[in-house]
Amino acid sequence: MSGAPPSADDLLAAPRGRRLCLEIAIAASTELWSLVLDAERAFHADDGSVVRLWSGAGDAGPMPAAAEPAAVSQAIDGIAVSALDGLLADDAAVLACFGATVDSAMYWQPPAARDVLIALPELRRSLRRVAGRLAASGLLAEWSAPADGAGWRVEFEVEASDARWPGDPDAVLAAWTDGVLAEESRMRDEIRRNPDARWSGTWWSCPTNLPETGDAVAGTPCGLALVEDELGWTRALVTSARGVGRVLELDEAAWIELCRRHPLDVSASRQGDWGRTTGRTGAWVLPDWHAVAAEWDAVHLSIAQYLVLAGRALPVDSERASVVAGWGPGITRWLHGRVRLTGEPARWTRENAGSAGEPWALSAPPQG
Repeated sequence: MSGAPPSADDLLAAPRGRRLCLEIAIAASTELWSLVLDAERAFHADDGSVVRLWSGAGDAGPMPAAAEPAAVSQAIDGIAVSALDGLLADDAAVLACFGATVDSAMYWQPPAARDVLIALPELRRSLRRVAGRLAASGLLAEWSAPADGAGWRVEFEVEASDARWPGDPDAVLAAWTDGVLAEESRMRDEIRRNPDARWSGTWWSCPTNLPETGDAVAGTPCGLALVEDELGWTRALVTSARGVGRVLELDEAAWIELCRRHPLDVSASRQGDWGRTTGRTGAWVLPDWHAVAAEWDAVHLSIAQYLVLAGRALPVDSERASVVAGWGPGITRWLHGRVRLTGEPARWTRENAGSAGEPWALSAPPQG
């Protein structure tokens, strides 16, 4: 694919793109965070999943009404261009905003109240100004670069690097396809027996144990700092790597074409989770990655394309759709073993894994 950067409108049409724009706006403003926190109360689920607290002076009474979305929109409109541009020039600040954006991606539940808020037309209008500054900064162009074979392998919570890498991707792909088919059959039977249950299952879009390498944002490997549904790791080994071969650059057209040419039906196993997160009901498909491997050696999702693809219901045809989920920004997944380590592992650590965007730091130089 061309690697052309997405437009501001592309970003605002996608949940992760909108969320990054909001995180940038919050970081550039002194008042926006508390205002967003107040306004999103109007969109909290009323099912007991959110505890509502109110602290204030005077007698106990009903909680005040949430702030109006228009107030949030006005606050975003009031952020100085210089504040936005200054933040976008700060690598650490950008990485923290991106980390919070990825950390908030949850494909097994309805959109968070904050994401519902910023999907409103008036909020999207105001965030377009932020998206425009992001495009003008040159970051979207930088994040749209195609894979060049070089990247970073990340291993969490290990003392020594696994020397067996990259392993046997063909065996991984074959087992993954068999597993998807088995899960789909099992879920169809479960749904027939209890069609009214709140079903949940596998929500990611690809094998999680394929060899992968990642690009870098602000000098930090994407596979280290920008991980969906990450598990609170505080230690990692990071090693430079390089691969060769035919690399497919993912965008919406490429993903849909893979789904059309190599469809794997996942309607039963994904409807519970993907239906909740997208609001769509219908048939779902994924690319059969084992079949895709006959044509490509690797598949790369650029940092920018992650922002416009992740979490959306991508229409494959009039009946079927697909979702990119669990595929982090800047990650190349290798469908064959045509990738090798080119350096020695270096230790990275972070202090507080419970804080979104907590920075990682290189704590030990490469050995040797």
